[in-house]
Amino acid sequence: MRIAIYGYGNLGRGVEAAMRQNPDVDLIGVFSRRDPATVKTRTGTPVYAAADILNFKDKIDVLILCGGSATDLPELTPALAKDFCVVDSFDTHANIPTHYARVDEAAKADRVVVIHRGVLRADGKPKDVFSGIEYMHELGLAAPETVELCHELNGLGFDLPLDLLDTEDCARAIYKALGGN
Repeated sequence: MRIAIYGYGNLGRGVEAAMRQNPDVDLIGVFSRRDPATVKTRTGTPVYAAADILNFKDKIDVLILCGGSATDLPELTPALAKDFCVVDSFDTHANIPTHYARVDEAAKADRVVVIHRGVLRADGKPKDVFSGIEYMHELGLAAPETVELCHELNGLGFDLPLDLLDTEDCARAIYKALGGN
């Protein structure tokens, strides 16, 4: 799996050290807002300007964001989730639901990547990936709540599509299945 680190403070250095312990991980680089020439990594990993991150869209499987929860991650994570599979360390507990919702909305735009135990398992449009709910369950993962609900109802005899990601679309389909117009 190809990993990159965005931010090289204490968190970024910790992630870099952890990556050395995983032989199936290829650390592509560290992205910093500081001048890359002034940033020296502990492992000799290349350092790139944060402004160049989009040039690496096809070279990174997972981008680990190592910024601050108060100022960096609320803006950075949703912005980068549009183009990358991101992991962040957001820990302002009172704001986690809002942060998650913003990231979720950005990530649902066009692409979902499922990586399980370091292996790319699915990559495609959200409705295509999540409609394979049985496969997601085999991996020990869940699909969005709308897909999970339709799957459970299908187990009770309904015939609902498993690609409904929008809550209102799901509600309309259930209403129709119950005999509503």
